[in-house]
Amino acid sequence: GISTHHEGSNISGFYYIGSYELRPGLSTDYTIPDPTYPQGNIRGDEPQGTMISQVFNIYGTLISFLIGGGCDMYLVYVSLIIDGYEVSRTTGKCTEFMERHYFDVTPYYGKGAQIKIVDVSSSNWGHISVDDFKFNWNVDGSVVNGTSDTTNRPVYGGMVETPQSGAVYVFRRHVIGNDNFCTGMDHTNCIWEEESKLTASDKRAYDNFGSSIDVNDEAGIIVVGSPNAALTGFYKERPTIYPYQNSDGTDFITGVSIPIDMKRFDLFQNNPTYSFQPSGIKAMSILNIIEEIDINEKPNEKVGAAYIYRRIPAEEALGIVTAKPHWTFAEYTKLQPPDAFAMDKFGSGVALSDNLLVVGAAGQDGYQPDAGAVYYYDAVFASIAFGKSVYTAIEGTNSFIVIDIVRDLAIYTGEVIVEYATTDLSAVGVDADKFTNCLKLPTNARSGALCGHYQQTTGIVRIPPDTTSGVFTVNIMNDLCRQKFFRYVQLTLSVPGSASLQGEAYTAKIRIDDDDFLLAACQEQVRG
Repeated sequence: GISTHHEGSNISGFYYIGSYELRPGLSTDYTIPDPTYPQGNIRGDEPQGTMISQVFNIYGTLISFLIGGGCDMYLVYVSLIIDGYEVSRTTGKCTEFMERHYFDVTPYYGKGAQIKIVDVSSSNWGHISVDDFKFNWNVDGSVVNGTSDTTNRPVYGGMVETPQSGAVYVFRRHVIGNDNFCTGMDHTNCIWEEESKLTASDKRAYDNFGSSIDVNDEAGIIVVGSPNAALTGFYKERPTIYPYQNSDGTDFITGVSIPIDMKRFDLFQNNPTYSFQPSGIKAMSILNIIEEIDINEKPNEKVGAAYIYRRIPAEEALGIVTAKPHWTFAEYTKLQPPDAFAMDKFGSGVALSDNLLVVGAAGQDGYQPDAGAVYYYDAVFASIAFGKSVYTAIEGTNSFIVIDIVRDLAIYTGEVIVEYATTDLSAVGVDADKFTNCLKLPTNARSGALCGHYQQTTGIVRIPPDTTSGVFTVNIMNDLCRQKFFRYVQLTLSVPGSASLQGEAYTAKIRIDDDDFLLAACQEQVRG
């Protein structure tokens, strides 16, 4: 590696991934350095970018790799994504020497995974170097046929991880010899090129992802049906059909009382290096507490799902395409119906027309066994996201916090209607009546009156046409007593009347910080 500090990189093999150096191999033979870029050639800290792997499945316990460069956990890092959600990340030590780091993937056996490399910094040490990924299970492909001689060359295939999990291949037609769009000309001067391979972030064997598909090319949206996909909760966990809590107040799956004991606050505070585990119906899944208990497999079988993908548009200058359009490997969101049950096969058919999304469920039993059903959605939800992943409120300073929902006008410009809701994580919410009554109490009496930490909230946000964002507010309780730990609230978005949208764009939390450091400790809050 090249460094202004004159350090070695600890490279393994011919090359490593780096956002500082500029010394690629020849396009015809990567083992030969391109003489156009001599040794010592650099780009510096200015370039930024993100690389993400295709989805693969975990069949071992450990992933290791070399990492060097910058040391800002939030701006330059390598992260592990499980079933579409980031669960761990690591960064360098502000040195060019790459050291080996490890991701313990023991809790995620069989789940879908991706590796993401991120550089979103142009400041000093705003670069990253990565090399030599290793897995402690077999990830090698195999020779499908043929020999090494020139007349019968071998064809190499990847691991068959998940039989009949399915995939969608996207092709783009462009002008021969460049990346310009093939429009307004004789198509004999054009060529087809594979643009992306789409898979589900939580892919499993026999899901039959790709059984149905439709495209809105103008908006850059693809919807894919996966009729055999299992029912999953907000964090891709398998929901329990049993009561949400045991008689002693503990969660059925984890055996942990809700709200969560604040002695485990570090599992929240360590964000973005948290881990999640299945958690029944609640948004507790970021706690790495126990192994998955598959007690409810049959009622969750073949519920089905529809996966929504968004295209990253091309970059053009004076009519010349300077950066090709591309699709994200994993979905923007996963959609399942609110009345889902086993064998519904939601996603048996899908259709897109402008912003109207229609999804068929051939096995739905609402009228009679396997009579089937059709679900209609306003697909404008594909244009929105939370503005932040974490919103911070200071108790005593902020009586409420504003949550913004941002919209991509390149996808949809009309009115957007979306439902929002809050859910307790480590914070305790109270309803509107109790919150109002608590505000009438002296501030220092609110802890003893169990006034909670915030007002539980749900409602509708309307984003007017041609407007880039909408907001809602969540009220924060001030109690004039010392909280030892941060308190967290889960935020979710949904199509009105439907289940919560699943995906990182729709995942956010409120962190409530305390300012009563010199006062008496608060009385521990419990859900009433």
